[in-house]
Amino acid sequence: MPVINEADIIEKTLQTVKKQKPYEIIVVDGGSTDNTVEIARKYAKVILHDKSEKCWRSVLMNKGAKKATGEILLFLHADTELPKHAIKEIQNVLKEEKYQGGGFSLHINSKNLWLGIIAKTTSLRSSITKIPRGDQAQFVKNSLFQKIGCYKEIPIMEDIDLMKKIRKQKKKIKIMKHCVKTSARRWEKEGIMYCTLRNWLLVIFYVFSASPEWLVKLYQRNK
Repeated sequence: MPVINEADIIEKTLQTVKKQKPYEIIVVDGGSTDNTVEIARKYAKVILHDKSEKCWRSVLMNKGAKKATGEILLFLHADTELPKHAIKEIQNVLKEEKYQGGGFSLHINSKNLWLGIIAKTTSLRSSITKIPRGDQAQFVKNSLFQKIGCYKEIPIMEDIDLMKKIRKQKKKIKIMKHCVKTSARRWEKEGIMYCTLRNWLLVIFYVFSASPEWLVKLYQRNK
């Protein structure tokens, strides 16, 4: 779990993970100035990232993966809650040789109709393309993750890049029917339509080979 200043939400997320009795929980902190680290240490092994290095999410997740000893890696955002029995379901899926990675369907934690539609659209898109995004709790076999070079250490779109690398290995990606529940805070802060259209444009530009460095500038504009 990569984090920076997530004290308001991280404890609830870690509690849902802890209840599922995973082999290990690793939190990589990118330089929090609140009490994120203190909270995380109650539930997980915490790795402190050197602030002088790049604090991209891809870098933090790779650092955590290097310390993981399990054969399955699950990458979870601090504002995303797993469904019940998620870890057991992942283990069952990856017992089948044809599946090497995957993610969950998406539910946005809001009663807003438009956010419900966005979540359904995202889940449908993932089931078709077999490319779940980072907020869908990506998982992958550790051996394959190392073989394909881990997350590409870029400032944005590392989640799409990872799934594309798995597909290039001719490995199948599983989209789970159960939903992870992610926070609506991004849409609520930035505006539902603006946030959604911007994210779609970022993906389109990335598919057509726009540089991640340029994309992150576009992402951060007007934030």
